[in-house]
Amino acid sequence: MLRQRGAFRAARQVLLKGKPARQFVAETSVVLDRPARTQRVDPKTGKAKHKNISGPQLSLRLVVSVVRSARGNVLARWLLLTKLPASISAATLALWYYWRWEIQSYHKLLKGAGQQVESWLQETAATLSRRLLVAAMAGVVVSRLAGENSPAAAEMREVLVRLSGRQMKRGKNVRSFTEPALLAGLGVLISMLDYLREHDLDDLRRLAEAMLLGLIHPRTTLEDG
Repeated sequence: MLRQRGAFRAARQVLLKGKPARQFVAETSVVLDRPARTQRVDPKTGKAKHKNISGPQLSLRLVVSVVRSARGNVLARWLLLTKLPASISAATLALWYYWRWEIQSYHKLLKGAGQQVESWLQETAATLSRRLLVAAMAGVVVSRLAGENSPAAAEMREVLVRLSGRQMKRGKNVRSFTEPALLAGLGVLISMLDYLREHDLDDLRRLAEAMLLGLIHPRTTLEDG
């Protein structure tokens, strides 16, 4: 049914990896009647123990969401099974999943990119909320910077990627940055600027040149040649 011409309908404009795209949706009814199959591991033998468990048939709605580029190329496809009533349209369900995808991307940023939320040691809800608020503010800054097209924004993105120490993919139509790299670089930049508020940059250079032998090249001057 979903292969028929006209089965998919345009739903909305979306962003996929920061680039504009178009979302299409289609739906049909399905019935799940095969038994469930366990994948438990026997603690004694270490081998998987499979067992079929029969149950009542499930009548569900299958919603298919497809994201296409301006040229019509398929960029992403989601298959959604739901028992929600038909009063909630397939386009709305696809939109909800699109938001869920954005939330998961945000959680991924919090788990890495210099945030490491799973390693936080705050012991109260209040302290955790304050730190989470700061991390969220940093995420908003990075999101705005990623979407800005000015030369200054491009220069700042290059600085943050360099500070992050991450390697970026090269190629045609490939972005020179990622949001996790920008967020990691922002953390380094903020710490650096905070340090320089109380310490002289020349003193820091002299200390690095003296103590990090072989890693920091001493500065050359005009008198040196």
